[in-house]
Amino acid sequence: MASADELSDAREDARLALYKAITEQVNDVAEGMGPQAAASALKELAEAFAWATATAQSH
Repeated sequence: MASADELSDAREDARLALYKAITEQVNDVAEGMGPQAAASALKELAEAFAWATATAQSH
């Protein structure tokens, strides 16, 4: 079973990976992604980030 420190590190790694994906997606929007596709992708990434950072709340 993972220790509390390992779980904390894994959560932080997940948050950083999601944040990186969100910022990369924003850059893609600026490069000409269609507005509906961009909105959908950004919404999904934002929901994933919210879930990873506030697991006790429903999303």
